[in-house]
Amino acid sequence: MAISLSPEQQKAIEEQKANCPFCKIVKGDIPAKKVYEDDQVQAILDINPAAKGHLLVMPKEHYPIMPLIADKTFEHLASITRELCLAEHDGLLVPGSTVFIANGAAAGQQSQHFLLHIIPREENDVLRMLTPPEKSIENKEKIQKLHTDLRNNFGIMMRNHLKRMGKPLPPETSPEKLVALIEANPPLLELALNKPEEFKQMAQKHPQLSPLFKGKNIDEILALLQKKHEKKEKSGKPVLSTEKEQNETNHDNSHHDMGNDNKNAEDDGEDKVSLDDIARLVGGK
Repeated sequence: MAISLSPEQQKAIEEQKANCPFCKIVKGDIPAKKVYEDDQVQAILDINPAAKGHLLVMPKEHYPIMPLIADKTFEHLASITRELCLAEHDGLLVPGSTVFIANGAAAGQQSQHFLLHIIPREENDVLRMLTPPEKSIENKEKIQKLHTDLRNNFGIMMRNHLKRMGKPLPPETSPEKLVALIEANPPLLELALNKPEEFKQMAQKHPQLSPLFKGKNIDEILALLQKKHEKKEKSGKPVLSTEKEQNETNHDNSHHDMGNDNKNAEDDGEDKVSLDDIARLVGGK
């Protein structure tokens, strides 16, 4: 789903568009060697090619970065890119190609008009700058946090995608599964047990929790949770979700850890439970 823009942001993009050299290429005001063109997409030869046949594929409409591109436009752009790769493979007799996107200035994007590069490749060519250096992450906690962040956001995107495409969403999460999800996140569990009214507000307003709890009787879920942990206090033994519940929850996470984009914040050591603390809930522990 493309990002929604404020009127001020839209105005800034229109100002960019007026001075964009690639928009002028699309209109024909600046000459270029066109390889392909239709009503949405244009492909031209790069004037500073990394290899013979280096193509720039762009949407005709001005989009500064990839997340702003309309869904159907991007789908068409991807489809045309695939066909152009095949055409270069057959026409230039090259064994492969690198499809390269610099999305944002930090990633090396130099133009304010989104571009996709197709660079024909030969065996043992000298384009080493297209091979990212390998780096290892030794801190296991950082690896786990990275996994959780990515899993949360990928799930969110997939749910939004299913809604846009009109495809059926996975079945609703049962109260028992929601209890297990709460138990998987210690800060959220503490909030639910000790400050249930604050938890109810968070469950209804937080962008990641609200899709899970929408239409649910939160009081019923809290009652199930309280009852379970009262048994724990009386017996003095941990009350764990059954293996079946855990397996169902893990499976359910792959479909239900979705809502709107949100980034985890690392624990700052305070006892207060922040909204971002609960992001781990959606992706599991």
